[in-house]
Amino acid sequence: MRCTECRRTMARGHSYNLPDDSGILHVSAWRCRGCGHVMEEIVTCPESGGGEARRIIYAVGTCLTL
Repeated sequence: MRCTECRRTMARGHSYNLPDDSGILHVSAWRCRGCGHVMEEIVTCPESGGGEARRIIYAVGTCLTL
Protein backbone atom coordinates (compact mmCIF):
# COMPACT_ATOMS: atom_id res chain seq x y z
CA MET A 1 0.00 0.00 0.00
CA ARG A 2 1.21 3.53 -0.79
CA CYS A 3 0.79 6.62 1.40
CA THR A 4 -1.73 9.15 0.09
CA GLU A 5 0.43 12.00 1.45
CA CYS A 6 3.95 11.23 0.23
CA ARG A 7 3.45 8.07 -1.92
CA ARG A 8 6.01 6.04 0.07
CA THR A 9 5.48 2.45 1.20
CA MET A 10 3.25 1.87 4.22
CA ALA A 11 3.87 -0.86 6.80
CA ARG A 12 1.02 -2.92 8.24
CA GLY A 13 0.57 -2.45 11.96
CA HIS A 14 -2.05 -4.28 13.98
CA SER A 15 -5.07 -6.05 12.56
CA TYR A 16 -8.18 -7.56 14.11
CA ASN A 17 -11.62 -8.95 13.26
CA LEU A 18 -14.87 -7.39 14.45
CA PRO A 19 -18.23 -9.18 14.34
CA ASP A 20 -20.96 -7.14 12.64
CA ASP A 21 -24.66 -7.70 11.96
CA SER A 22 -23.89 -8.42 8.31
CA GLY A 23 -20.77 -10.56 8.83
CA ILE A 24 -17.15 -9.99 9.83
CA LEU A 25 -15.09 -6.81 9.45
CA HIS A 26 -11.33 -7.32 8.99
CA VAL A 27 -9.55 -4.14 10.17
CA SER A 28 -5.86 -3.44 9.48
CA ALA A 29 -3.87 -0.34 10.46
CA TRP A 30 -1.12 1.01 8.18
CA ARG A 31 1.61 3.58 8.95
CA CYS A 32 3.80 5.36 6.41
CA ARG A 33 7.50 4.72 6.85
CA GLY A 34 8.31 8.19 5.53
CA CYS A 35 5.89 10.75 6.97
CA GLY A 36 4.08 8.75 9.70
CA HIS A 37 0.60 9.11 8.11
CA VAL A 38 -1.80 6.48 9.50
CA MET A 39 -4.63 4.76 7.59
CA GLU A 40 -7.03 1.95 8.38
CA GLU A 41 -8.25 -0.60 5.87
CA ILE A 42 -11.58 -2.36 6.47
CA VAL A 43 -12.64 -5.41 4.48
CA THR A 44 -16.28 -6.46 4.84
CA CYS A 45 -16.97 -10.18 4.57
CA PRO A 46 -20.71 -10.92 4.33
CA GLU A 47 -21.71 -13.86 6.52
CA SER A 48 -24.42 -15.05 4.15
CA GLY A 49 -21.96 -15.40 1.28
CA GLY A 50 -24.47 -13.65 -0.98
CA GLY A 51 -22.51 -10.43 -1.41
CA GLU A 52 -18.95 -9.59 -2.35
CA ALA A 53 -16.23 -8.48 0.05
CA ARG A 54 -15.71 -4.69 -0.01
CA ARG A 55 -12.50 -2.84 0.84
CA ILE A 56 -12.70 0.55 2.59
CA ILE A 57 -9.62 2.69 3.27
CA TYR A 58 -9.65 5.93 5.27
CA ALA A 59 -7.14 8.22 6.94
CA VAL A 60 -6.97 8.09 10.73
CA GLY A 61 -4.48 10.87 11.46
CA THR A 62 -1.08 12.30 10.81
CA CYS A 63 1.69 12.75 13.32
CA LEU A 64 3.07 16.29 13.02
CA THR A 65 6.02 17.84 14.79
CA LEU A 66 6.74 21.54 14.70
